[in-house]
Amino acid sequence: MGAGLWEVGDASTAQVMERMYAQLRAGATPRQALREAKLAMLHSDGPYRKPYYWAPFQAITDSLAGGR
Repeated sequence: MGAGLWEVGDASTAQVMERMYAQLRAGATPRQALREAKLAMLHSDGPYRKPYYWAPFQAITDSLAGGR
């Protein structure tokens, strides 16, 4: 499950989610996938490299909530 700390635009959100889900399909954990997506955005060209566009996203999993 995912969550955001503040609202960001659809275009930047789509890029973060596309990168994250690609990592999930490749076998990454949700935390790893989101981290890799954020790093990819950080190192990209263009306005979406700014943390405002990707920093609010969080991965919330059972392991973070006290499960497993």
